[in-house]
Order: sequence, then structure tokens, then C-alpha cells
Amino acid sequence: MTQLSGLDRLMRKTMKKAIPLSAHIMVTDRCNERCTHCYLPGQSKKKILALANYQKIFTQLRQAGTLLLTLSGGEPLLHPEFFAIAAQARKDAFAIRIYTNGLLINEQNTRKIRDLHPIEVCLSLYAAHASAHDSITQVPGSFQKTTSAAQTLAQAGVPVKLKTPVMHGNFKDLPQIRSLAQQIGAELQESPYLYPPGSNCANASQLCLSKENLLDFFSTKPDSHGKFRLQRDRTMDVNQHPCGAANNYVAIGCDGNVFPCPMFEQPVGNLLEESFLTIWNQAPLLQELRSLSWGDIDACLDCKLYSYCQRCVASVFASTGGLTAADQQACKIAEACAQSAGKNV
Repeated sequence: MTQLSGLDRLMRKTMKKAIPLSAHIMVTDRCNERCTHCYLPGQSKKKILALANYQKIFTQLRQAGTLLLTLSGGEPLLHPEFFAIAAQARKDAFAIRIYTNGLLINEQNTRKIRDLHPIEVCLSLYAAHASAHDSITQVPGSFQKTTSAAQTLAQAGVPVKLKTPVMHGNFKDLPQIRSLAQQIGAELQESPYLYPPGSNCANASQLCLSKENLLDFFSTKPDSHGKFRLQRDRTMDVNQHPCGAANNYVAIGCDGNVFPCPMFEQPVGNLLEESFLTIWNQAPLLQELRSLSWGDIDACLDCKLYSYCQRCVASVFASTGGLTAADQQACKIAEACAQSAGKNV
């Protein structure tokens, strides 16, 4: 029997007890890129919360048991008080992770980020050359700024992760992207799953990889399977929660709205009107998600692809309005992953 790591035990314990171990804080919905695949529903330019609001929110999250904050947007550095908010999070003893496109990271901001001691800074990299990357972000010059930011951060000793959503527009660039990440000294995370498909993208089906390309993706670089193979020998526990959303994970929008996760577009309450614990314990959608187990998902019960599946409940909700349908994109990816591992499916 495989021995669980301390982190695995913590994840399971917080899932079981519904402790929001990790909170994703979207400090602004403004962004200086216009990525073709983005799951966010456009730039609504909502009124953003101020530092004083976050001081109260962080106190409530600490009381609820949260340990990790992911600070994102939009582009989080567009918030005029971003560094004060991040510093407050560290003062309150949270570990922090920062999601950014890097366009606003210069030497001064690099020093500020380094002094925050984040567990990692994640930057989105869509290609290994400017024309392809900039065509996805729709911002000329963004490739140069993003790669320069990654290099500057890495050289300053900040842990850097490059995140690449694998799509038709950049699939052939993957070997060069991997090489570039290695040159920078950054970890690379590749995923062919788009969250959630169709949410803000009418041509999502055109962006997703075909089955043939998925097979190529998994077969040409076995260690790129990443999360798709972390639990490839697992067996289904019908009583287990299929997702951390609303169990040990939560998201907070720039206007105080609370969501089960960043990909859910359905708010369950607002922190300007109710306390976090009131929302976390009483919101009907959160309670429904918490009651959901693999045993409730009929389409998945006898599936041979379970060990390779990364079903996204937010995608299912966005496409069907419910929580128990099959995730068609996850099914396609799992089948390709299993086939590349020599499994008969």
C-alpha cells in the first residue's frame, strides 16, 4: 500500500472536514491581455476591494483554517494596492502564490515579489516565439515581456512556473517551449484541458486538441502527463468527493463575491454582505457540491478511464447546468492518456 505524504494526508483531512485550506483571490478582473482561450467572462471592470477589505477577509479566512492564498486576476499587478495586499497576506502568515502574465514585472517589482517569499510565481507562456504567443494574447510585445519577467524572477531566486495550456495554436511549439523553460530555469506545467470549455469562447472546440494530437502529446513526452498520471493506479471510492471545490478550496472575486472555485461563474454570496464562514457553511451550492460523491455520477461509475480522469465540475456545470453529467473533454483526454500508456480502452 502506498504511504501518503504529509501533504496528501492534509488534503484528505481538509476535504473530509470541509476546511478551506486554499483560497484563490482574484484581486481584479482587469487584464492587459486578451487571450483567445480565457475562461473569464470578459472585462466587466467591477468595483475592486481595497486593502482594508482584504484585512478583514484574511482574518476570516485564517479563522476558517486557510493556509494558502493564490493571488490572481485578471492581472493582479493592475490592482493599485497589490503589493500592500500581498504583504498583508504574508503578515497574516499565509503562504502565497502569484498568477501573473509578467507584463508589469520590472526590476523594482521583482525585488518586491522576492521579498514576499512566494512559494511560486506562475506565468502563462503560450508559445516559444513572439508571433504565436502574441497572437493568443492579442498583445504585441507580450512574449518578450513575459519571458523577460520569468528570467528576471528566476535570476532573483524566485520559484517560477510557466503554465502552458496546450491548444491547436501552440501544440507544434511544445518542444521549443520545453527548451525555453529549461533555459529560464523554470518549471513547466502543460495541460490540454481548457477551463471550462465554452465559458467565454465560442470556438472552444476549435482550440482543443484533436484525439490524434492528444495521443501525440502524451506519447512524445511521457513525463508531461503530469497530473493526468499522478494517480493512475487508483480505484474508485464511490464515497469520495470528486473535486476540492467547496470542500478544501474556494475562490473570492474582486468585488467580494465567493465562488466554489475560480472556474465557477455562479457566486454563492458576497463578503461585503455576509461573513466568510456564514457563506462557506450555509450557501446551498457549496452544500450541494459537498454532498456530491463519485457514487452520484452514474456516467463515471463503471468507467475504465477513472485512473486517468481529471473531471472538472465547473466545466460540467457551465455546459449542462448540473453537477453529475460526464465531462466530455476530460473523457477525451483520459482516453488518449490511457491509450498512450498501452491500456486497452
